Amino acid sequence: GIPPAARAAKATEIARFVTLKSLLHRVSSLVAPGAAHLSVGQFPLGLAILLTWAVSAGAWLSLHYFSPGIVSDGPVAGLLKVVFAAVAALAYVAAQAVKPKPVVVAAPRRVREGEA
Repeated sequence: GIPPAARAAKATEIARFVTLKSLLHRVSSLVAPGAAHLSVGQFPLGLAILLTWAVSAGAWLSLHYFSPGIVSDGPVAGLLKVVFAAVAALAYVAAQAVKPKPVVVAAPRRVREGEA
């Protein structure tokens, strides 16, 4: 069997790895919502969240900073800013609320000598 000290050390190592991986996913999702979902293999959901957030945040920044003269500061510009900010905020909250679940893969079976 496996000595208890080695088993405890391995359990501690696994717990540290899982905690670090979870923290990295959370930080990546804070920086770019949807990135954590992409990193664990949830491509459709991660891409949808990331693109929704990026497009709406980019549109809001464009309206606010880069094109105040193109779109006058009338009610339409104000409405567009609010809509784009709301969509970006919803995408951000969705990325934080939907926790990424890693794809579980079965461990490879070890073949002992004499088998096969």
